[in-house]
Amino acid sequence: MTGNWKPYSQVLGGEYKYIAGRIIDTNQVQHAGNMEYYGEYTADREACTRLCEMLERGEKCRACGSLNLQQSGACKVCLSCGETTGCS
Repeated sequence: MTGNWKPYSQVLGGEYKYIAGRIIDTNQVQHAGNMEYYGEYTADREACTRLCEMLERGEKCRACGSLNLQQSGACKVCLSCGETTGCS
């Protein structure tokens, strides 16, 4: 069972940087080989937290992997590639 997405921090260049991460197998100890990360390091903790919330909801484009989805009627459309969530 995978863990929840949450911001992980690291001090880089004297300032805190954040990245979205989760444990791959919660039955195992946390170590580099048991972690999955998404995106890049950012100094904006709130942006990283929002990204984690979107990842928890599974709102990722199935075609290109973008998180740039927008509601369009009953469905969502990816603003990066135009893919829809199954509606025509």
